[in-house]
Amino acid sequence: MYKGRYLRGDVINMYINEAFLKKPREQLHSMFYMNTFWFTKASELVARYDKTNHGEEAMIKITRLRKSICPELHDEDMQGNLPTWIFVPIHGKNHWSLAIIRLHNDDAWLAHLDSSQGT
Repeated sequence: MYKGRYLRGDVINMYINEAFLKKPREQLHSMFYMNTFWFTKASELVARYDKTNHGEEAMIKITRLRKSICPELHDEDMQGNLPTWIFVPIHGKNHWSLAIIRLHNDDAWLAHLDSSQGT
C-alpha cells in the first residue's frame, strides 16, 4: 500500500471473496458477507427518508436494495435457511470497519468492530 492511498471497495470485496473461498464447504452455508457498497447505499436511503420522516418507506427501499445487491440473502430464495453469521464491511470517511450480525435462535446479536474507536 502506498502512502496516502486507501483501500477501495472492490479490493475489499476481492479479499473477502478469497477469504471465504478458503473456508470448508460445510461452513460456507452458515456465513454471508454483504457487498462493500451495500451499507453506503442503505445509509444514504435512511438519511434521505429520515429527513422526510418516512421510516417505513425507507425500510421498504432498504429491503429492495438488499434483494438487488445480495439476492442470495433473500428469505424466500433460501427457504428459511438464513446464515448464522452476516458480515457487513463499512466504509467510514478514511477507514474501514466491520459489523458482524449473528442470527441464531436464542443467540442473536450485533457487533461493530472499529479500530479507530477502540472497539
